Formats: sequence, structure tokens, C-alpha cells
Amino acid sequence: MNRMWYISLSVSLFILSITAAQARIIHVPIDAATIQEGIDGAVDGDTVLVEPDTYLENINFNGHNIVLGSLLLTTGDTSYVSSTIISSSSWGPIVTFENGEDSTALIAGFSIQNGRAWQGGGIYCYNSSPSLTNIAVTGSEATLRGGGISCYWNSSPCLTYVSISENSAPDGGGIYCYYNSNPSLSDVVVHGNDADVGGGVYCYASNPTLSNVTISRNVADERGGGIMCNLSSPTLERTTISGNSSPLGGGMCCGNSGPTLVNTVVEGNTGTYGGVLFYDSPNAHITYGDFHNNENCDFFGVGPHALGTISTVNANGDSCDVYFNIFLDPLFINPAGGDYHLQAGSPCIDAGDPNSPLDPDSTVADIGAFYYHQTGVWEDRWEFRPSSLRLLSSFPNPVEDRVTIEYEMPETGRMQIVIYSLLGQPTRTLVNECQSAGRHTVIWDGRDDSGRYVPGGIYFLRLSGKPGDLGIRTRESVWTGPGVRAETVTRKLIVIR
Repeated sequence: MNRMWYISLSVSLFILSITAAQARIIHVPIDAATIQEGIDGAVDGDTVLVEPDTYLENINFNGHNIVLGSLLLTTGDTSYVSSTIISSSSWGPIVTFENGEDSTALIAGFSIQNGRAWQGGGIYCYNSSPSLTNIAVTGSEATLRGGGISCYWNSSPCLTYVSISENSAPDGGGIYCYYNSNPSLSDVVVHGNDADVGGGVYCYASNPTLSNVTISRNVADERGGGIMCNLSSPTLERTTISGNSSPLGGGMCCGNSGPTLVNTVVEGNTGTYGGVLFYDSPNAHITYGDFHNNENCDFFGVGPHALGTISTVNANGDSCDVYFNIFLDPLFINPAGGDYHLQAGSPCIDAGDPNSPLDPDSTVADIGAFYYHQTGVWEDRWEFRPSSLRLLSSFPNPVEDRVTIEYEMPETGRMQIVIYSLLGQPTRTLVNECQSAGRHTVIWDGRDDSGRYVPGGIYFLRLSGKPGDLGIRTRESVWTGPGVRAETVTRKLIVIR
């Protein structure tokens, strides 16, 4: 599982609210053997308090507007997030809200792992708008929509300090928003999810609001690596969209949509149209952003007039377009390691909308999810470290001539990449060596190990990585510790001749 360091919330607010209402506290597993039993025995205003453990359950709030929390609520200790796990016991979302639950239905301080469902593998909201805080949703799948979280039909949950990582679905690998579902995301990380459309976030006829959100290293095989918008007008403020990948709109794809982006970085996204792709979206409102190093183009399609055309300078004296967007390296501290804080001297410092709220250091708003504290000390909300071997893209597929394979190693170690035939016979070894942590690219030219072109058909690309003895282990993960097994990722390739 991914390890995320969480900033502590003011948990006293929860405790005060509980005390003020004189509500009951139901302890799991002392008063109730399971989390679901605790929920079923609660009434509106009660709290179900869960001891650290792994609970194999699929839970449903069943219309109860209650608080469900780990011991984070009573201690403020954020380590309870990773030690209090709810993992799927059967087919269906791990956590379900489908009976009109409102914002007083709160879940806080859990890791939600390994769900499997038609939609909302991790968390499913239908006509419900609960509150989610200090939650990690990881490793879940949906066969239709919303691998991590599905907000379906008039569902507008409030997410704060939430990580949504390594989930997958055809539509909306990380989070899916459908028909008048307008969730608010604040201090959220959407990382390493994959889908056909909308690797990180998919919006259909919905208008979510994102603030201080990082959308990174998500993959979509078709459209919208970071975000896909269809008939939607999301608002992104102080957001960072970096390192996402998709053929059409690596960072963002907008179809008949009018998104608002302000004080937002779109950087290092890849694809045929790596930045922001517009399908008839001239009403998009994109101001005071930084667009840099997106493959092939920052903007493509029918978008706002003159967007991306250098015509003036901003308050820092940097060249920009008429909307005060700049096109310079944001100077992140370590994007390969998931650190999107700004370095001193970043052109994003004080380059945000002067009408936006000031940064916490009382200076003009910076661009991106993390501001640079000009006294030299910043508020460190998040630190993300990739914890597993990831295949970022294999494009094009089907393969006519050659395919470019991009992958990410969390630590230095030995990497082997082999192409296998449909019968499982090794056809071509592309990589078999020790490689450093980070992102790598290799090209298969469609030949076997003897140099002959392989015939058309189905092949399998297999990546197998194992950490070596080099490098410093800085976190727990499947890659740490002596004698750890190799991780393997496989993807089907179709060769056309």
C-alpha cells in the first residue's frame, strides 16, 4: 500500500461536537464486534470509534448521519490512518452512502483498500453528500466507474486530507462525478490511478471544486490523464497537475465544458496533446497559471481566444499571455519523488491572482498546490513517495511499428522488461539491468531477440522489478527489507502487421 504522511487536524472540533450533543460512543470491537454492527446500532449523532486493526467488511451507513472514526479522532495521532484498515470481504464498494446521508455523516482516519465493484470500488455515494477526512483510498477497482470513489447522481461529498491512489476503472480511475455531483476537494492527493478515460478525475455534468489539490502520475489510455471533463465546469484553484499521461489531454481534456483554473500548475504531462485539450470549450476560464514542459503542446483545440499567446508581462516581470499565465519551469523541489513544493526563486512565487486570498505568510498568492513560505518555513501538508513499480504508458497500442514504454521505479534496483508471445514464450528482452529510482522510457521496435519482426497477434509486456542493495530505504513498502520479492506488472499488446 502507499504510505502517506498526514498533517494533523484539529480533532478537538470532533470531540467538542460529540460532547455538545451528549451522543453515544460505540466502541469497535468492544461494544460491537464489527464496524457494520456498530453502524447498525447507532442513531444520528452517535460516534462509532474503531480500534486499530484490519477489518474485512463492506460497510453501509444505511442513512445514519453518524461519525465513524479511528482513534485519530480522540488522540490526534495520524498513524491510526495506516493502522486502521477496512478491506473488502466481498464484491461491492467497501464503504457505501446511498440513503441521503448529509455532511454530518463523517468517516475519518481510515485506510480503505482493495475494493471491487461495478462502481465506487473504494467508496460509493448515491444521492448522498457525506464528509470524508484523513482517508486513504487505495488499490480498488471498478468495472464501470470510479475505481477509488464514485459520486453518482446528486452526490457532493466534502473531502479534506484525502489520498486517492493506485485505483482503476474504465471511467474515472481515481474519482468519478456523475450528474449534478459537485464534491469539494481540499488538501487532496490524486496519484497513480488509471482508466480508459479520466485517469485521475472524471466529471460528467458535474462541477466539483478543487483547492490545494495535487493530481499526479495518473494514466488514461484514451483521454484525460489527469482530469476528464464532459459537460462540466469544475473549479480548480491552487492545484498542481503534473506527470499525468494520456494520448488526448495528458493533463486535462475538456469536452463541451467550461472549467475555471486559477493559480494552477499544469506541468510535465505527456501524450499526443500533453497539456490541456479542448473539444469546443471556448468558455474555459484559465488565469494566473503556469504551463510548462507538457508534451507537444500546452493547449490544443477550441479554447479561449489568445490563450497561450505571449503578449505581456506579469507583476514579476515574466512573460505571460493576456490571462497572466506563464510558461516557465515551476521549480518543484522533487517532482520525481512526489514533492511539489516550490523552490526559492520559483517564478510561481507571488505570481498568482492578486485578488485571491493571500498566502498564509501574508504575501500574494503563489501558483500551485503548495505555497512558498517566504520566511523560509512552509506548511508541509503532504509528502507522497511512490511505493510500487508502475507502468505509466505503452503507446501506441495496437502496435504497427514501435511502442514507447514508460515506467516508474520507486527505488534503485534490478529491472527486467520482457515481451512474451501468447503462448508465454519470451520473445524480446528489452531491459535486464540495475536502474535508478524514477521514471524511465524504453522503445520496442517490434522485433524479437534475433532481430526479426514478430508476426501480428497478441503479446504480453511484462515488467519485473526488485530492489537492490543500493539506495536508502526511507519508508515502508513492498520494496523494503531484505529478500523482498519482485513486483510484476503485465499489459497486453496487440501487434498489427
